[in-house]
Amino acid sequence: MRVSNILSERIKELRSSKELTMKRLGEAVGLSMQAINDIEKGRRTTTADKLIAIAEYFDVSVDYLLGTVDIPEQTSNTKSKLGERLTDHLKQKGISLSDASEHFGISKSYINRILTGDAVVPIEVLSAIADYLDVSTDYLLGRSDDV
Repeated sequence: MRVSNILSERIKELRSSKELTMKRLGEAVGLSMQAINDIEKGRRTTTADKLIAIAEYFDVSVDYLLGTVDIPEQTSNTKSKLGERLTDHLKQKGISLSDASEHFGISKSYINRILTGDAVVPIEVLSAIADYLDVSTDYLLGRSDDV
């Protein structure tokens, strides 16, 4: 199942279980009602920042929303450390920015913006980075210390 399908199903299930309207969820996480509708219908995904907001709102892990794990509990409330953890893992694995850029099909300047925290990272890119580095998305985002 694609990430967006799992994400769609899990957000809809969580919203419904709390008897929230799409409008109310959107207001809580900084998205429009239409954006929530599109996410739940699988017509779009969202950014890492909004994904974190949704996970924090429902007190679940990002990995749960993405379908990497089936246990919904949030494992950490720490602020995102994507740039720091990405830098560490690229260095540990001896992966250059050029190699990462080529692998993900994104520019080195965009990777640098991710590393400095100045970029909005789409879910698909975040998932691809986590898979490439063999770590969880929650780990990359600083929500867990478990790799």
